[in-house]
Amino acid sequence: MAFDTSPPSPSGVIDCADLMVRARRLGLSSRIEPGPDGQSVRLLGPAGAIVVGDDPSLPLLDLAEIGHGSDAVSLPDPSDVSAARLLSYLGTEATVLAFPSAGRHGPIDSVVPTAGSERKRAGGQQWTKHVVQVSQGRLWLTWLQSQVPAGVDVVSMLSGKTGLTLCQDQCSDSAIVSEYMTDLGWPYLAFPNVSLWQVEKTGNSIALWAASTPASVTALLLASLIQLDTPGQSPDENLAAAISDMRPA
Repeated sequence: MAFDTSPPSPSGVIDCADLMVRARRLGLSSRIEPGPDGQSVRLLGPAGAIVVGDDPSLPLLDLAEIGHGSDAVSLPDPSDVSAARLLSYLGTEATVLAFPSAGRHGPIDSVVPTAGSERKRAGGQQWTKHVVQVSQGRLWLTWLQSQVPAGVDVVSMLSGKTGLTLCQDQCSDSAIVSEYMTDLGWPYLAFPNVSLWQVEKTGNSIALWAASTPASVTALLLASLIQLDTPGQSPDENLAAAISDMRPA
């Protein structure tokens, strides 16, 4: 029996029709549409267009760079959203291990490491990313290792940040995260926040485990449309507005 061990395509999470419904509900003039090549989407706003594709050599879509950076960017997958969001608050260089959601991949006990690593960048942050396919995973899990000053309280630094849910005191392992986020009112396996469920700090070294879903990419795209409409607002405000719109009534 053969199994498809290629990582899930991040472009599979884009639902242009759903995003346009949300954009209209928020009164936005910006819109999203499929690109002519079938491998990208275009974010169209008053100030111009941004092409979002899957070219790994391009910087990732980043709210803070809209209107200031490239008009051609790469779509992050949920693990990239986790890494970029954590590092935007930590402000450090990092090594990242990404464990994509299994979907229909492989038998329960299979682990499929990919060859080599990738350099990722979003805004002013950069990291080295390695991907391991773990077939039983329901969430996109991200392990991030970095260095911070010895006296820094990482949990306090990240507490209350937009787009982050800290649940390290409630979730001892990843199997509990999805249920915990459902208890907070999010649809099962479709929460837009990055959930930080483990924090380990030894001296200057930190190791973080985060969980995310494709809804985090949807939230980033919706926030990007808001950013195109309201460039005067902060990226955090626009991300918060996108996440609020995605919360079930």
